[in-house]
Amino acid sequence: HQVDKRHETIIDPYAAESPAEFFAVLSEVFFELPLITQQHFPSVYEQLALFYRQDPAQRWR
Repeated sequence: HQVDKRHETIIDPYAAESPAEFFAVLSEVFFELPLITQQHFPSVYEQLALFYRQDPAQRWR
């Protein structure tokens, strides 16, 4: 909805192109900006932590 309304987004708006792109973009942000991912997409963060068997936000705490 934010992309359609041309609002600024927290992640790359390309993530809205398809579910596969959302997964790819969120995976990148999960590792590069884990605290932002955890704050703004907590349920996705939990799923990615299970999927990748890592908790990158733990390194920043």
